[in-house]
Amino acid sequence: MKSAIFLVLLAVAYAAAEERKLFNGDKVYRVTPTKLEHLEWLKERLHSGDAAFDFWKDPTVLNAAVDVHVAKSALENFEKDLEKMQMEHKVNVDDLQKLINKVDAVSHRRRRDNRANIVGKFARYSEIIAWLTELCGKYSKIATCDVVGKTFEKRDIRYVKLSTGPAADGKEKRIIFIEANIHAREWLSSATAIYLLNRITSTYESDPTAKRMLDTYDFIFVPLINADGYEYSQTTDRMWRKTRSRRTGVRCVGVDPNRNYDMSWGETGSSNSPCTEIYRGPSPFSEAETKAMSEFLKPLKDRILGFFTLHTYSQYWLVPYGDKEGHYCPGYDELLRVANIGTKAIMMDVNKKTWQAGNTVALLGEASGGGDDWAKMIGIKYSYTLELRPGGNAYNGFVVAETEIEPSGREIWAGITAAVDAMKP
Repeated sequence: MKSAIFLVLLAVAYAAAEERKLFNGDKVYRVTPTKLEHLEWLKERLHSGDAAFDFWKDPTVLNAAVDVHVAKSALENFEKDLEKMQMEHKVNVDDLQKLINKVDAVSHRRRRDNRANIVGKFARYSEIIAWLTELCGKYSKIATCDVVGKTFEKRDIRYVKLSTGPAADGKEKRIIFIEANIHAREWLSSATAIYLLNRITSTYESDPTAKRMLDTYDFIFVPLINADGYEYSQTTDRMWRKTRSRRTGVRCVGVDPNRNYDMSWGETGSSNSPCTEIYRGPSPFSEAETKAMSEFLKPLKDRILGFFTLHTYSQYWLVPYGDKEGHYCPGYDELLRVANIGTKAIMMDVNKKTWQAGNTVALLGEASGGGDDWAKMIGIKYSYTLELRPGGNAYNGFVVAETEIEPSGREIWAGITAAVDAMKP
């Protein structure tokens, strides 16, 4: 117990002492492996734990584009190796820090215009918690705030339950569960979840769709799972992905929480090296965040009809399983039918963005230990990962402006409500 407390205090002190990481001169490449040697070379760097290489889209199969952020110090050798192997490539971002600065400048201007409301903004953790508390007070007839559990650094993982009471027959309603920001740098995911939460509460009395949703189902939102990592990405390292857990004798910090669930844990698409971005952890549910989420979800599994975990980026509606090629979840055809309805609603009714629905491995690649796979495995009928904007061909990846939040929210509102309407309890 004393050692655990010491590690938490050490983590807080360490974070306070760190300076903001800059990415001056770093580039983001899009490379396309067309030969097996290309793919293996990229995978070696993915699993090496070398901090000079940060994969935004992992190498999975031949002829699938890979996005990789390369530190300035490694550029010369990286370019030489690409040329030597004759691997197709282009520079998507010529200077990552300049892109971040440009996007931040837009955000700062918008925040000066409206300091009070965090909807449509990439808010800090404390601002999100304060807003959730205010929302539950304002809409106390339908909204209840509570805590899923604690992060490694002892931050609350907050949730909001929306309910108008029992169903007409007096029974408890089925639940639609929406979670976000399990990966720290995917800021658009939590901002989109906040948009959805604001929309359904603020328009319940005036919008027939919002009223139909809440009169039929209870909703639970967990807008910020990886609160430690998210706050660290806000203050210190914009590209941070993992949790912020520390272990005695381990130099590198954190675990990929979406490789830490007990579903095909430790298999393909994850790593046993603590310094990699896809480190699965020493054991399933080793992370405070995933352990808390699993303990919260299990008692509700028979009531949850739809489970949505929001990520970025690629504009994919992913259907389990994602642990290995050809491993489709039970009822896959039904899940795909509903997913196609959701993507069609996004493409036809809102911003005309192109979305694809399909199996996780087919669209994104292998990734064992994911939360959506685990949710499906424990018996939740409809379980999905939504990879939000930008699309897979966009150059900016995780670094999006706050002006993208509202259109993302409108897309996902249209997609999720259409999908929920199509679900068969």
